[in-house]
Amino acid sequence: MRSADAIKSILEEQGRSQRSLALDLGLTPQALDQRLKSKTMKVETLCQTAERLGYTSTSFQRRTATASR
Repeated sequence: MRSADAIKSILEEQGRSQRSLALDLGLTPQALDQRLKSKTMKVETLCQTAERLGYTSTSFQRRTATASR
């Protein structure tokens, strides 16, 4: 599973919007949308995003790996 897909899935499970996550990250909703649409994401951005969603970078990585099987 792509990281962006995992982020969207977690947001849906948590009943949150991309807008609320963007604001938590100090981004505009448009900037977050662009990052989620890109093929790659910086490790720092991914770790910060996972943290804001209540995950450690390791638990987030496990979630994306498990969903890919």
